[in-house]
Amino acid sequence: MSDTRDHELTFGSIRVDRLTYIDFVAKYWGDPEFRKRVDQDPAAVLRKEGFDVPDGTAVTLLQSDSDRLHVVLPDASNPKPSRTCTTEI
Repeated sequence: MSDTRDHELTFGSIRVDRLTYIDFVAKYWGDPEFRKRVDQDPAAVLRKEGFDVPDGTAVTLLQSDSDRLHVVLPDASNPKPSRTCTTEI
């Protein structure tokens, strides 16, 4: 039996199902109008797409490319135990 946490990703205070995240990325890459809406108001669109974004959370989306990799580290002032993700998404 699978633990539901195996299917959930956490980005700071934002939680989302792994498949919802994959669908979001594919939609962002493939739909210019969707991308425009996300770029204008990412928190609202993420909520609408099924991400658990707490009220008052500022959201910034960064996309890596062949010349730049963005690595986001968790908030060190509020460390929480976590396990290493070994599942490819």
